[in-house]
Amino acid sequence: ILENPNEFKEAEELKELLARNLIIQEESRIDFYKLKDSISDKRLNELLTSTIRTSVTSADLLSGNWRNYQYKKYNVDTPTEKLLYGRRSVYLEFLNTIREGLLSLGFEEFESPLVDLEFYNCDLLFMPQDHVARGIHDLFFIDTKETGEIRNRTLLERVSAVHFNGADTGSTGWNYKFDEKKSSNLILRSQTTAVSAHTLEEIMNRPEPMKMFCIGKCFRPDTIDRTHSFEFWQCEGIICGDNLNIKHLFGILTEICHMVGVKEIKFMPGYFPFTEPSVSGFIKHPKLGWIEALPGGIFRPELLYPYNYKKTVLAYGIGVTRLAMTALGIDDIRDVYSSDIELLKNLPIYRGKLV
Repeated sequence: ILENPNEFKEAEELKELLARNLIIQEESRIDFYKLKDSISDKRLNELLTSTIRTSVTSADLLSGNWRNYQYKKYNVDTPTEKLLYGRRSVYLEFLNTIREGLLSLGFEEFESPLVDLEFYNCDLLFMPQDHVARGIHDLFFIDTKETGEIRNRTLLERVSAVHFNGADTGSTGWNYKFDEKKSSNLILRSQTTAVSAHTLEEIMNRPEPMKMFCIGKCFRPDTIDRTHSFEFWQCEGIICGDNLNIKHLFGILTEICHMVGVKEIKFMPGYFPFTEPSVSGFIKHPKLGWIEALPGGIFRPELLYPYNYKKTVLAYGIGVTRLAMTALGIDDIRDVYSSDIELLKNLPIYRGKLV
């Protein structure tokens, strides 16, 4: 649309385009109005009251002028624009759903440092110091010459003994001389089972049964793809008491999945250095199929010996980010941390339960 095509240099070309109906010529009119330099308050009020209003400001309410205005009629059945408002991250709401569910089941919440010692992340979990999962391909080591300090010397001595020959557990151990210097290395925790290691040290003298959980970040130098990331969340938990068996573990893992609407679950035997028997639990993702997300088992005597703990301990370390992918219908783990508003606003909203 041109305001004055006759003044355009290519006027002949425009005429040709008009003749061929390739462009449209339209005329428009713009009127300009200017208030006089002086206007009486009465006239100004007349102008204001003659204007049809669609809204009222706070100044109108304070002055009382809203009584003098004419208002546009409206239909209450007319659809309005959907308002987008700020709220907590969908993923954080998902984590809070699990947290509130576990608290309601009588679990206590614990935490431990993100930067930890190899002692708590590996040694106390009966992982030998030459284990493949303790190399630079599976752990993030802190780039520093400083090391941590293992203050509980009794615990250190009992860990050293059980690694060497199994101590009084009936195990043969790993048959090597324990290296305290390696245990003191600072790392980013690779699993929230390190929280269980700290917790057992704190509760080792409790006579009564207890249930503990932690929801926290873990770090591994993994290859990033749709189901793997070098930063991820786990939901760790232990249940300590008498007369416990693997069926109780199946029950709590199933209950956690049901908290967030995940119904298709299956279990099969697994292997972890610190549990026996061990189980790997799988959940059915709507697009990716069966994915592993529910590892667990019963803590081995070699793990409990350093604490001199005599009760049965069920343990699990749920891949809670994968659980969120399944519950939220996300098929790429990277989208869990997405800032794409169009993606996030179409995800289910958690308010204590999946809705």
